[in-house]
Amino acid sequence: MRYKKQMWVVSLKNGKYKYCERYIDPYSEKTKTASVTLEKDTPQAKKQAIKLLSEKIEDITTTDPAQKNITFGELLNEWFPYYQAKNKRKTWKQVDGNLKRIHTVISDDMLIKNIDGKLITKLIDEMYTFGTYSYNYTSQIRALLSTIFKFAISRKYLSNNPVKDTEIALKIEDKNKQREKVENKYLERDEAEKIISYLANKKRCLLHSRMSEFLWLTGLRYGELQALKWNNYHDGSIRVEGTLDSFMRSITEAEKTSPKTSTSFRVVDLPDRAIEIIEERKQYDLIHFSAEDDDYI
Repeated sequence: MRYKKQMWVVSLKNGKYKYCERYIDPYSEKTKTASVTLEKDTPQAKKQAIKLLSEKIEDITTTDPAQKNITFGELLNEWFPYYQAKNKRKTWKQVDGNLKRIHTVISDDMLIKNIDGKLITKLIDEMYTFGTYSYNYTSQIRALLSTIFKFAISRKYLSNNPVKDTEIALKIEDKNKQREKVENKYLERDEAEKIISYLANKKRCLLHSRMSEFLWLTGLRYGELQALKWNNYHDGSIRVEGTLDSFMRSITEAEKTSPKTSTSFRVVDLPDRAIEIIEERKQYDLIHFSAEDDDYI
């Protein structure tokens, strides 16, 4: 219940004026005061203060989030810190560029309650259907929008996710490319051996040869291999417990983070050839560097 309007003005030492009005806090049911500060004490300033105070108190006293007119920009400002806290740097660093693409159709001043499937389909069409962006990148943008609107639903700003009313129809040329990609995704044994042998015969690529062979033998992701330290190697097995996030241009700025998924924490028993590669590397490190527990392999 709102308090009966009764605005008053307080002169401040800096020459400005503070306009005040009481209201009833909906949570504590106690009387509190809202205020705005303006440069002048004139009839025009009072009219402006009445408007500003009315909006401020309306925002404070509206306990049902769905009744608030939340803009897309306001939603982004509220959502991003949560997204940043829950995701790796490599993931949230990409948001700025993705939002620039979204903003070509959905501006920050749009009320989220008015953003519908038709508007999101327009973005998809401009990017992919009739545009030059790839299916994968367009899907990434659509997924990001869905995540943002799911947050809005959790805050009760929306009841439905408008992204659900959209889809990305695959172009015929991309259907053919996907079929070819699946067919060519995996190396046959003789193909892998040719690559490893080719690298091994180039003096400057010997380490690349060993790394490629180790990845092929163990099934590790490249970032997991980079993150391996000597204390992860014990009795013919390796303990995978992280990945190297090298999103930054300089490898010295890369950070060791958790693996891609919870199931990625695992112990991998090494075949004999993989053990040979590890031991060969250890001997090299002992001669040229060190092989302490906390050193990267």
